[in-house]
Amino acid sequence: MGNFTVIDEEFVCDNCGKLVPKLGYSCRNHCPWCLHSKHVDINPGDRAESCHGDLEPIRIGD
Repeated sequence: MGNFTVIDEEFVCDNCGKLVPKLGYSCRNHCPWCLHSKHVDINPGDRAESCHGDLEPIRIGD
C-alpha cells in the first residue's frame, strides 16, 4: 500500500459511545465492540475524507 498513512489515535465510537484506544501499531476507524466504522479516509489512514458517515456492519465472517 503505497499511500498508507499511519495515524494511530483513540476515538469515541459514534454508535455505541465506547472509547476505542490506540491500536499501537497502525490506524483504525472501526469499533472493536459494535463493529461500526466511520468514513474518514480517502487513502488508508490519511483522515482526509470529509463525509464522516457511519458505516454499519452487515455481517461477521463468511
